[in-house]
Amino acid sequence: MALVQGIRRVWYVQSVNIDCPLLIASVQGTLLETKHNGNWMRMLVDKKGLVISITYFGHAPVTANNWMALYGLHESYLNGICSRYADDMIPDLKG
Repeated sequence: MALVQGIRRVWYVQSVNIDCPLLIASVQGTLLETKHNGNWMRMLVDKKGLVISITYFGHAPVTANNWMALYGLHESYLNGICSRYADDMIPDLKG
Protein backbone atom coordinates (compact mmCIF):
# COMPACT_ATOMS: atom_id res chain seq x y z
CA MET A 1 0.00 0.00 0.00
CA ALA A 2 1.17 3.52 -0.70
CA LEU A 3 -0.04 7.01 0.12
CA VAL A 4 -0.56 9.34 -2.84
CA GLN A 5 -1.12 13.11 -2.54
CA GLY A 6 -1.69 13.15 1.18
CA ILE A 7 -4.53 10.93 2.25
CA ARG A 8 -5.17 8.93 -0.93
CA ARG A 9 -4.24 5.26 -0.66
CA VAL A 10 -3.24 2.86 -3.42
CA TRP A 11 -3.17 -0.91 -3.05
CA TYR A 12 -2.46 -3.34 -5.89
CA VAL A 13 -1.77 -7.04 -6.35
CA GLN A 14 -1.60 -8.96 -9.61
CA SER A 15 -0.62 -12.32 -11.03
CA VAL A 16 3.07 -12.82 -11.69
CA ASN A 17 2.04 -14.16 -15.11
CA ILE A 18 0.92 -10.68 -16.18
CA ASP A 19 4.14 -8.74 -16.73
CA CYS A 20 2.63 -5.59 -18.19
CA PRO A 21 -0.56 -3.69 -17.34
CA LEU A 22 -1.35 -3.57 -21.06
CA LEU A 23 -1.58 -7.37 -21.06
CA ILE A 24 -4.41 -7.26 -18.51
CA ALA A 25 -6.72 -6.12 -21.29
CA SER A 26 -5.85 -9.26 -23.28
CA VAL A 27 -6.75 -11.63 -20.42
CA GLN A 28 -10.12 -13.21 -21.06
CA GLY A 29 -12.31 -12.96 -18.03
CA THR A 30 -14.45 -10.54 -16.09
CA LEU A 31 -13.49 -7.06 -14.96
CA LEU A 32 -15.36 -5.85 -11.87
CA GLU A 33 -15.05 -2.14 -11.16
CA THR A 34 -16.82 0.19 -8.72
CA LYS A 35 -16.57 3.84 -7.74
CA HIS A 36 -18.20 4.82 -4.47
CA ASN A 37 -17.67 7.82 -2.16
CA GLY A 38 -14.39 8.77 -3.84
CA ASN A 39 -13.01 5.20 -3.65
CA TRP A 40 -12.24 3.22 -6.80
CA MET A 41 -11.75 -0.54 -6.78
CA ARG A 42 -11.15 -3.04 -9.55
CA MET A 43 -10.97 -6.82 -9.49
CA LEU A 44 -10.00 -8.96 -12.48
CA VAL A 45 -11.29 -12.53 -12.59
CA ASP A 46 -9.75 -14.75 -15.30
CA LYS A 47 -11.67 -17.14 -17.58
CA LYS A 48 -11.18 -19.96 -15.05
CA GLY A 49 -12.91 -17.84 -12.39
CA LEU A 50 -9.78 -17.03 -10.36
CA VAL A 51 -9.09 -13.56 -8.92
CA ILE A 52 -5.83 -12.50 -10.60
CA SER A 53 -5.71 -8.75 -9.92
CA ILE A 54 -7.04 -6.38 -7.24
CA THR A 55 -6.57 -2.61 -7.35
CA TYR A 56 -7.80 0.03 -4.88
CA PHE A 57 -7.45 3.81 -4.94
CA GLY A 58 -9.23 6.01 -2.43
CA HIS A 59 -9.43 7.76 0.92
CA ALA A 60 -10.46 4.92 3.20
CA PRO A 61 -7.81 2.83 4.97
CA VAL A 62 -7.52 -0.74 3.72
CA THR A 63 -6.64 -4.02 5.36
CA ALA A 64 -4.24 -5.45 2.80
CA ASN A 65 -4.04 -8.89 4.43
CA ASN A 66 -7.78 -9.39 3.98
CA TRP A 67 -7.67 -8.41 0.32
CA MET A 68 -4.54 -10.45 -0.35
CA ALA A 69 -6.43 -13.49 0.93
CA LEU A 70 -8.90 -12.98 -1.97
CA TYR A 71 -6.11 -13.21 -4.55
CA GLY A 72 -6.13 -16.58 -6.29
CA LEU A 73 -9.54 -17.61 -4.93
CA HIS A 74 -12.22 -18.90 -7.25
CA GLU A 75 -15.12 -16.49 -7.58
CA SER A 76 -17.49 -19.12 -6.23
CA TYR A 77 -15.77 -18.71 -2.84
CA LEU A 78 -16.87 -15.07 -3.06
CA ASN A 79 -20.53 -16.09 -3.36
CA GLY A 80 -20.53 -15.93 -7.17
CA ILE A 81 -19.28 -12.37 -7.24
CA CYS A 82 -19.21 -12.19 -11.06
CA SER A 83 -22.87 -13.05 -11.52
CA ARG A 84 -23.91 -10.82 -8.60
CA TYR A 85 -21.86 -7.95 -10.12
CA ALA A 86 -23.52 -8.53 -13.51
CA ASP A 87 -26.93 -8.31 -11.81
CA ASP A 88 -25.96 -4.93 -10.23
CA MET A 89 -26.08 -6.40 -6.73
CA ILE A 90 -22.63 -5.06 -5.79
CA PRO A 91 -22.52 -1.25 -5.66
CA ASP A 92 -19.13 -1.12 -3.92
CA LEU A 93 -16.42 -3.81 -4.05
CA LYS A 94 -14.68 -2.34 -1.03
CA GLY A 95 -17.91 -2.76 0.90
